[in-house]
Amino acid sequence: MPSFKFIDESPEGKKREELINKVLPKEPITGPGINDKILKSTKKEAIEMLKAEIEVYRAFPKKGEYMPAEFNPQNSRKCFMGQAFTANGAGFEGWTDYDLKRYREAVGKIDHAEWGNCTLLEIWGGDHFKDHKKMVTDVFMYGWGKLDKLPRITFHINPFNRNSKSGKWDPDPAEILEKAEEEHLIKIANYCEIRDRMKKAGVKSPMDLAIDEKDDPVKRKRTKF
Repeated sequence: MPSFKFIDESPEGKKREELINKVLPKEPITGPGINDKILKSTKKEAIEMLKAEIEVYRAFPKKGEYMPAEFNPQNSRKCFMGQAFTANGAGFEGWTDYDLKRYREAVGKIDHAEWGNCTLLEIWGGDHFKDHKKMVTDVFMYGWGKLDKLPRITFHINPFNRNSKSGKWDPDPAEILEKAEEEHLIKIANYCEIRDRMKKAGVKSPMDLAIDEKDDPVKRKRTKF
């Protein structure tokens, strides 16, 4: 979010700036290693939870399309859920398979700033795919019954919040286009709404409209003499 700085060169302003610089810590109080400490204290439990979900994922009757060559847990259409279910909304189009909704609610979700309100498996895969691709891909293949034994899994990144080590979305080209089309349609809808309100109120500037349409000016009727 943008911010602004008001520069006060008066003696009082300079004194206040000096006090601010003195009061604020030179390093964040939480420190850069806080996520590593959280992960260390919860790692054992996180691995057990992840293993439990992987078994659910493996046993779940899938209706999606298995495409191992295209597997990418950072892409909502090629990830664990994108391939196992018929639709996986990722904040763009918003549509989600009802079976996937049931799966996430039953397994449990984590509200993650990068990956959304999803499961531990989704977060783990998205976070670790770049630097630990084989580990994540082998779990994907195990989940589809292509491997008989669960690969060794671990956490190198805290999954409970977005941090400097978290992975990033790799949006599908179709999603990018859909997002652009959605924004375009919203702009058109907003324009039409304001245009019609201006015409109804009989004003020439959108700034003459009220916050709420019910409070807009009332258009004067022409009087015939």
